[in-house]
Amino acid sequence: MPIRILVTPALADRGNKQADKGNLMKAHEWLAGWSAWVWPLFGNHLWQATLVLLIALVASSLLRNAPGRARYILWIVASAKLAVPSILVVLFLQQIGVDFSSLFSSPKKGLTDSATFIAQLAAPLTITDGYSTTPAEPKHNEILCVLSLAWLTGATLLLMIWFARRYRFRATMRAISIEDSTRERMALERVRSWLLIKRDVRLSVLRGNVEPGVWGVWKPRVFLPENMADQLSDAELEAVMMHEMVHVARWDNLVANVHRFICCILWFHPLVWILDRLLLADRERAAVWGQGHGRKSKFWRGQ
Repeated sequence: MPIRILVTPALADRGNKQADKGNLMKAHEWLAGWSAWVWPLFGNHLWQATLVLLIALVASSLLRNAPGRARYILWIVASAKLAVPSILVVLFLQQIGVDFSSLFSSPKKGLTDSATFIAQLAAPLTITDGYSTTPAEPKHNEILCVLSLAWLTGATLLLMIWFARRYRFRATMRAISIEDSTRERMALERVRSWLLIKRDVRLSVLRGNVEPGVWGVWKPRVFLPENMADQLSDAELEAVMMHEMVHVARWDNLVANVHRFICCILWFHPLVWILDRLLLADRERAAVWGQGHGRKSKFWRGQ
C-alpha cells in the first residue's frame, strides 16, 4: 500500500524559508570570497593611483603659467592611471620589448627578473590580524562585505543618474536639428575645413537658457542656444564654432566620458572628483587657446 505524505501549508512555507535562507547564505559566501579577493588588489591599485594624482597636483603648480593644454595633458595622464592598473601597463611594456631586469639585482628563486618585478608591483596589500604579519587566507570578513555592498550601491546609483541625464539630454537635442544651409551650418562647415576634421558634425539649436557645447563622441553634435546666431556677426559665430570644434578635434568628450565613468566607480575617492573639476577647467582653457590657433595646425594647436 503506497504511503502518502501530507504536506501542509505550514510545512511548505517552512521549506521555502529554508531554501531562501540557503540561497542567501550562498550569496553571502560568494560576496565574502569576492570581497576578500578584490579589496586587497583594489587597495594596491588605489594607493598607486593616489600617488600619481598627488605628483600631478604638485607638477601642476610648476605649470601654473603654462598654457592650459599642458595641465590638461597632465590631468589626462592622471586619469588614465586611475583607469589602468600598473600590472597591465607592465605587461604591455614587456610585450613591446621593454626589459625591467636591471631594476632588481636578486630576484626570488624560481622567478625571472621580469616576473619578480610584476609580482612586487602587483602584490596586493597584506591583511593582518592583530600582531600577525603573514598574509591572511581568504576568509569570511563582514567588514569587507559591508564595504562591497556600500561601494556597489554607490556606483550603481551614480551610473543610473548619469545614464538617465544623458538619455534626457539626447532626446532634447534630437528634437531640433539644423541640416539646411543656414548661417550656423555654413559657419560650422567653414571651421570644420579649417581644422581638417573629417568626421561629420551635426548641429542642433536648443530652447531655453543653455550655453554652446558639444554632445557625443563618435558622431558629435554641436548645439547652440536658439536665436544666438541673430545676435552675432559672422566672425563672432565662427569664433563660437571654433571653440566647440576644437573640443571635437581633440576628442575631449571621450576623455570626459571616461573620467565620469571613473568618478562613478571610484565615487568614494575625493581626489577623483577634484581631478574631474580640474579636467573641465583646463579643457576649456585649452580650447580657448586652440581657438586662437585653429587655422595654424592640425591637432594640438600651435604644436
